Amino acid sequence: MAAGLFALGLFAAGTAITGALSDPDQRQAAKEKVSEKLAPTSASALDSGQMEIAQTIIDIGREHSIPDAGIEIALMTAMQESSLRNLPYGDRDSLGVFQQRPSQGWGTDSQVLSVHHATTAFYGVNPKVKNAGLTQISGWQKMSKNDAAQTVQRSAHPEAYAKWEPLAADILAAAPK
Repeated sequence: MAAGLFALGLFAAGTAITGALSDPDQRQAAKEKVSEKLAPTSASALDSGQMEIAQTIIDIGREHSIPDAGIEIALMTAMQESSLRNLPYGDRDSLGVFQQRPSQGWGTDSQVLSVHHATTAFYGVNPKVKNAGLTQISGWQKMSKNDAAQTVQRSAHPEAYAKWEPLAADILAAAPK
């Protein structure tokens, strides 16, 4: 009898967990908690792939005279969206380092998987992209960095970018000039 009740308890717990994780919002929240625990807290904790992507974001920003605040916003966004990884998957049809959606006008699948294309689209300096990038948003420099990132990304989690601001500043400070 006790074994049967124990098994029933395990089944009920498993069903509750499975049911909770079938809800997209709860799945996203669980993913964020795991990501936060595994996320680097300083530039020195990034792996070589992450550093390469960060340097590309920085270099493109500097090439287009994006102020440091704008580069930090791009780094914050890339940390939130992909942990500075060029992901070939994501929520719905989101892809790449900024998790841009081809169905929403950011480019084709192969374009949004190009770190160069995705970064220039995010900054708003890519003439092939219809969506407003950072520098095309009126008043972005007066917004909080979180709000500027959210205005570009239109995320279902609008407050999620702020936590990456210290790391973005550290990455930019550690990057070669």
